Amino acid sequence: MTTTARSEPVVGLPPAARPAWTFDRPLQWAIALLTALLVLAPLGPIVYQSFLDQPLFEAEKQLTLGNYTRVLSSPEFWSIFATTLVFAVASTALAVLLGTAFAVILTRTDVPTAGVLSAVVLFPFYVSPLVLAFAWAIVYGPAGYVTLFVRTLTGVTPWNLYSLTGIALVGAVYYLPYPFLYATGSLALTDPQLEDAGRIAGAGPLRTLWSITVPLLRPAIAYGALLTVVSAVELLSVPLVLGSPVGIQVLSTYLYKLGLVGGGIDYGGIAAISVLMLLVITALVWLQVRLVGAGASLCDGWRQGDPGAAARARPLAVAAGAAGVGVRDRVRAAPAGRDHRPVGDCLPEPIGEPAHGAHE
Repeated sequence: MTTTARSEPVVGLPPAARPAWTFDRPLQWAIALLTALLVLAPLGPIVYQSFLDQPLFEAEKQLTLGNYTRVLSSPEFWSIFATTLVFAVASTALAVLLGTAFAVILTRTDVPTAGVLSAVVLFPFYVSPLVLAFAWAIVYGPAGYVTLFVRTLTGVTPWNLYSLTGIALVGAVYYLPYPFLYATGSLALTDPQLEDAGRIAGAGPLRTLWSITVPLLRPAIAYGALLTVVSAVELLSVPLVLGSPVGIQVLSTYLYKLGLVGGGIDYGGIAAISVLMLLVITALVWLQVRLVGAGASLCDGWRQGDPGAAARARPLAVAAGAAGVGVRDRVRAAPAGRDHRPVGDCLPEPIGEPAHGAHE
């Protein structure tokens, strides 16, 4: 009897070494230096100004921490910061909810004119937020066409667009394409047979949506939410048009007020607030980059039999949990030589759910 030896894939071989010098290396360095120059050239003076007691162009300026002390001890700043946080979170939550719902409906159902509806959802991408804010004010503002029509029929004003809720709603509409595109791309890469298997097993549409579709979308939801909240923190047009007339300020409109409205310009305060905003946005962007890179690298490690992939997943799960991304704690290190893992081992799952072994 002839015995055929089973060949096992070799795990852990280093990739092919890249040549130390290639013809495109000077071009890469030139692009990197140009990018750094474009970013750091305006950023450096702002950071420097935040530590000066007088404008940057004054000859008798001195280094000081007074700008940060004055800003961080100001009740007005913390009130505006809280308003900014509420606006960003509300806009993000509504945009993610609507964008994900539209993505599921337009990609997982046979709704008529799905292509036209997708184009309508993406329409805010091609419109300036300033134009969008004025359009909403003209149609749904206190003297808007729809508002006057409803008021004529009912005798009451149905809504108040010039409020924090109205500003958050318009901001959510503007950022709706972000989570929609993330969720649509994720659903396009997901095998619909997973949901079909759930239906065959007896799960209803809602149970299939909640137990299979939503967990598959959690990474995409987290990425879209982080991008939306970062963009909402620095949004100026919508809060300026809808919030400034009634005294609602966020950090972006506050900077606009300090720099362009009124008599004297508070250069130090503007620079200090700008640096604080930059730190917050940088932290959020860093978290997004970490989460985006984590999904592919961890799954690749598990599938290729990397024994350290599960260990690297544990600290990442803590950070990912704060953004709503579940990393399976029950993923075990693959045996040596095993180059494939079941598809389920790379599916997202809420942190804190019991492992399969707890049910068996």
